[in-house]
Order: sequence, then C-alpha cells, then structure tokens
Amino acid sequence: GSGALIGVPWFLNLQAELLFLFGREAEALRVLEESEGIAAMTQERFFLVDTLRLKGEIHAFLSPDSPRTEAVDALRAALRLAAEQGAWLAGLRAALRLAPLLQRQGALEEARELLASHVKKIAWIPCPDEQQARNLLETLSRASAPLSPSVTLR
Repeated sequence: GSGALIGVPWFLNLQAELLFLFGREAEALRVLEESEGIAAMTQERFFLVDTLRLKGEIHAFLSPDSPRTEAVDALRAALRLAAEQGAWLAGLRAALRLAPLLQRQGALEEARELLASHVKKIAWIPCPDEQQARNLLETLSRASAPLSPSVTLR
C-alpha cells in the first residue's frame, strides 16, 4: 500500500484509447485488462466505467456486423457501474455505444429507452455527448431497420 498505483488506470485508459485510434485493437484490449487488474488490486473504481466502455467499444468495432457478447457485456457492466456511482455522463457514453449494438440485435425499443433514460439524466448539462445522444435517439426513433456499421462510434 503506498498508493503508487492510484490513478494508473486513468493513464492506461488513455493509452488504450490512443492504441485503438491508431488501429492497434488487440494491444488496446491488453492495456485495458491491465487497467482492470490494477483497479481490482487497488479497489480504485473511479475510472472503471471508462475502462469497461472502451473494452465494449473495441469489441464492437472488431465485429461490426454481429456484435459479440463481449461488447454488449462490457457496455452493460459499464452502465451498471455508472449507475452505482451516479456517473451519469460516463453512463451516457456507454449507452451511446450500446444503443446501436442493441438495434443491430433487433432490440430497437430497448436501444431507444436506454438512450432516452440517459439523456434525461444529463439534460441539464449541454455537452457534445448529450447532443450526440439526442441525435442518435432521433435516428432510432425514425428507424425500423438495423443501423449500418458506419453509425458505430470509434
């Protein structure tokens, strides 16, 4: 316990996000595993929602036509943890990644409800994520067919 590892998951999340942006998905997933391990060891859960969201986002990117269970599971875990922590913006970011996956799985109504509930929670915070969620919610409200993979977020 010297606390030397406090904050390390945040830096690892940044590293993973950059690796993902540069097309190094497998390496990004390994870094996120390290971040989860440190969070478990130190009991620091502050950045774990983002770790789980990134993990889900990368898994979804790796199989855009048929979202793998890893993606949905990681994003649902991020949503549960965000709710426990009252981290509404982090939860919205996870919902933004999960909603298109749900729609592609045929759960359009669940996708709409998920986004609508998260938009309500942060409607008082004007931010790009909130606007993106409103735009996606509008798209989902008009949709009856699955979203194309181009709608997924990277």
